[in-house]
Amino acid sequence: MATAQLGRKDVEAITTQGRYYRLRDYALRDELMAKIIGAFHEGIEALAGKACRDAVARDGLKAMHRHFPIEKISQLEAFLMKRLKDELYYWSFRVGADTLGLDDPFYVVHLIVFRIHYPYLLARKARALEEAPVAWGDRVRLGTAALKDWRMFGDYWVKLGKSRRTNAERPVVFNPAAYHGTIPLPARSHGPHIDTWYGHSYDGINLWLAVDGVNVDNTVILYPEMFGRPVSYDPVSMYIAPGIELPPPQKILLAPGELLVFNPECLHATQVNISDETRVALTTRINPAKPRYAADAPFHLEHWYASEDLRRRKFSAIKLFSAARHPGAAEHDVGLAEGGRDRGLQ
Repeated sequence: MATAQLGRKDVEAITTQGRYYRLRDYALRDELMAKIIGAFHEGIEALAGKACRDAVARDGLKAMHRHFPIEKISQLEAFLMKRLKDELYYWSFRVGADTLGLDDPFYVVHLIVFRIHYPYLLARKARALEEAPVAWGDRVRLGTAALKDWRMFGDYWVKLGKSRRTNAERPVVFNPAAYHGTIPLPARSHGPHIDTWYGHSYDGINLWLAVDGVNVDNTVILYPEMFGRPVSYDPVSMYIAPGIELPPPQKILLAPGELLVFNPECLHATQVNISDETRVALTTRINPAKPRYAADAPFHLEHWYASEDLRRRKFSAIKLFSAARHPGAAEHDVGLAEGGRDRGLQ
C-alpha cells in the first residue's frame, strides 16, 4: 500500500515553525508494529516465563504492569534494542525518505529509546532493579566509528579540558539523581525541556511512536506557543527554570501505532502516568542536514547513520559528527507556532 507523504512545506514548518503532526499512516507501519509486538512477547517470555507472556498477549502491552515485574524493565528494554535496533534504524530512514520526503543525505541518530512507563503509584514502589546487560555489540560499533576518524581523539581532549573548566566555573552541573531524589528510575518523568539543552542536535525532527497504552493521563506534552522563545533552564535537572509561566499544555492523544512528528526544540514534557495503563512508546530522531550542537551542553549525541547507508541496510557504517567541529545555534522563526495539525494520512 502506498504511503501518504508530508509536503515539503509541512516539513519546513516542523523545522522552522515548531509545527507537529499526528500520522496514522507512515512508512512500514504494519510491518514495524508486528515486529515490535512480537519482540515484546519474546522478551517477556525470556525474562518472566511463558505464563507471563500469555497474560500480556491476552491483555495487551498496556496491561504489562499487571503481569511483568517492573524490576526487569531495563532488561526488557535491552532485549528489545538488541532484537530490533537495525529494523528501527531502517524504519526511521524509510519515514524520512518516504513519509517526510527528505533528500539524501539525511541522518538518523544512533540513540533509539523504548519508553515503558508503569502507573506512577506502582512505579514508586520499584525496588531492587535488575541492570541491563552491557550492549557490547553497540560499543564495538561506536568504537570502530571513532577509530576511523583520528580527529576524534583531539576532540576528546578538547572537550575534556573544556568540561573541567566549565565545572570549575559553574559548580552546579547536570545531575538527574539530585533532582529526582529518592524517586525510583521507573517512576521518573521528564519536566518541560528542549532537547538541545542536553546535547541533541539542532534542527532535528523527533519521531515519537505510540506502541500501546498512550492516553491523556500519561502522554507527551507539547508547548508549541513557546517555540523560538528564549527560555532559561535549571542546570541540575535540565528542565525549565522555576518561575517561568507556561501556556496551557497540549497533551497529545495517540492510538496504538500512531506517530507524532515534532521539532525537538519545541518545549515538551512527559505527563506523569496517573492512568491505570502501561504507556509504551519509542523515540528516535532524524536530521535533514548535518547535525550541529550547542557548545555548552553536558554531553552530545554525535553518532549517526547516513540515509545512503541505511538505504543499503549498511548498519556498520556509523558517522561521527563531533560537536567540536559541528557547532551551531537554532535557526528558526520566533513565535510562529500556532499549534499542531492532525494529519490522519490514509
